[in-house]
Amino acid sequence: GLCAAVIASLLSARQWRRWTPLLFWGVCLLLVLVLVPGIGVKVKGARRWLRIAGVSVQPSELAKIALPMWTCLLLTTRADRLQHWWSGTVPILWPTLMIAPLVLVEPDLGTAAFLVMGTALALYLGGWPWTRFAMLGLLLVPAAAGVLLLKPYQQQRITGFLQTWTDLDMAHYQIRQ
Repeated sequence: GLCAAVIASLLSARQWRRWTPLLFWGVCLLLVLVLVPGIGVKVKGARRWLRIAGVSVQPSELAKIALPMWTCLLLTTRADRLQHWWSGTVPILWPTLMIAPLVLVEPDLGTAAFLVMGTALALYLGGWPWTRFAMLGLLLVPAAAGVLLLKPYQQQRITGFLQTWTDLDMAHYQIRQ
C-alpha cells in the first residue's frame, strides 16, 4: 500500500485524468470476471476475488477509487451541462448504475452502499443541483423498502449498525473498531 501511495503521489493530475477511463473500464471488466465461475473465487458464498499468481485481488476495492475518479472526470468535462436535466443527470449517473449492481451480485452490500455514497459526495462537491438530489432521494425510497427483502445476515448487519448509536457494547466487532 505504501509503495502504491508513493507511486500515486509521483503522478501528475494530467496523468490521472488521462488514465481514469482506462482504470474505470478495467475495473468494470474485473467486476464481470469475478462473477464468472472458474475465474472468480468463491469464499463463504461470496464471489468477490480474483487469484492471480497466488495473490488475491478484490476488484470492488479498486472500484472505490475508479468510480469517484470517473464521476469527477465527468463532472469537470460536463460542467456546462449540469443544469440540464437529461444531459446533466444520465451521463453522470450511468457509471454508478453500472458498477453498483455488479458489486451487489457478488454479494457485497456494504461496498455497493459505499460506492453510491462516494458518488453522491463527488456530485455534491461538483455542484450537482439540489433538485436532482431530492429526485434521487425519492427514487431511493423503493430501494430502501427493498432492504426488507435482504438476506437475514444483511438485515442483521444493518440493524447492528443502527444499534451502535444506542449501545456501543451491542455493536458488532467491525463497527466498534
